[in-house]
Amino acid sequence: MRPAAELLHQHRKAIVDKVTYWSGAQRPLVKSLLETIEHRIAELKLLADVKLEDQHLVEITVYVTALAMNYVSRGKFVLT
Repeated sequence: MRPAAELLHQHRKAIVDKVTYWSGAQRPLVKSLLETIEHRIAELKLLADVKLEDQHLVEITVYVTALAMNYVSRGKFVLT
């Protein structure tokens, strides 16, 4: 196990690049969203299973993409 915030920070640029590319959201918006999530993960002291890092990265990327797409289509983040 390792801090999930560390995992997210390590891959932040790649996630921001891909979410920006595929969602059409502006880069500063995606970067800010991911930084906010990373900060909250650190506050909660969440851990990531080293054996499942690939899966964790896919899940967070999908989540951020969904939030970004909602923002692009609705003008706000929609959490359901």
